[in-house]
Amino acid sequence: MPLSARTLFDRLVHVETMLWNRCDDELQRQIGLPLGRLEVLRVIAQIQHCRVNDVASRLLITVGAASKLVDRLEASGHCQRHPNPDDRRSSRLSVTDVGQTTLTGSETLMEALLTQAFAAVSFAPLHDALSTIEQTLTTAGEPA
Repeated sequence: MPLSARTLFDRLVHVETMLWNRCDDELQRQIGLPLGRLEVLRVIAQIQHCRVNDVASRLLITVGAASKLVDRLEASGHCQRHPNPDDRRSSRLSVTDVGQTTLTGSETLMEALLTQAFAAVSFAPLHDALSTIEQTLTTAGEPA
């Protein structure tokens, strides 16, 4: 099969799905949470005064989907909602102590899994290529 942009896209999506599924399976088995929820928890931990809208924006998902994921994390004791003094219509999110412990364990596990998966390739060229694609996609959406 000749190498084309479509072929590269298909391979990229396939490999990303394989990586996601491998990490998700191990995280659920060893940590007890799926990767999707852990990604939300990471965003909450990274953004000061995080709101559901911030989670949605960072993860490129709908506000409704982000809200449902936050609901599940809150129900499991991994995060909390607090009143937002700047906007009564929204809440600020924070990671609980349980959530922080879960995050620490998941980061260690993810690093090990991804290091193993990427062992045969050089990180820098792959990172640079993905950065170039991301920049192209970001600027393509801007008005001329």
